[in-house]
Amino acid sequence: MKFEIVFTLVMFIAVSSAYGQGKADIAGVKWLTGCWQKENDKSGTLTLEQWTTSDGGTSFGIGRTFKSGKLVSWELMRIAQDNESAKFFAQLPNAEKATGFALKMATKDELIFENLQNDFPQRVIYRNAGHEKLAARIEGKNGEKEMAIDFPFKRVKCE
Repeated sequence: MKFEIVFTLVMFIAVSSAYGQGKADIAGVKWLTGCWQKENDKSGTLTLEQWTTSDGGTSFGIGRTFKSGKLVSWELMRIAQDNESAKFFAQLPNAEKATGFALKMATKDELIFENLQNDFPQRVIYRNAGHEKLAARIEGKNGEKEMAIDFPFKRVKCE
């Protein structure tokens, strides 16, 4: 009995430590998979994000914003697993290459990616907000000013 308690405690500490250092298997982050629509968009604006499963160690995402039915913005994203960690990459239409953010912290319901050398944002956060909700956030310094932008999403049917 004593061995089982010690073993369980050691395993808990090992798993907690791995998550805290960004060592996480993105295959366990199934809550991100699917189609999401931003809540509280301004009238005439529709923001959508869609994520694939993480088969093969990589999950792909696309973000699109429409105004009055016309596509006005889009972004390609991916979360790629390597041996010990994961990285989030985002690429805007006019960018020559994607910007990478290292996995800083992962729990069963939250992913925090960070790139302190990026102008803005320096952090990208995805959190399972429960009840078919996804809370996305970008934050960091924009010049000398700290700022954050929240993207509350609800799950929608993929079309």
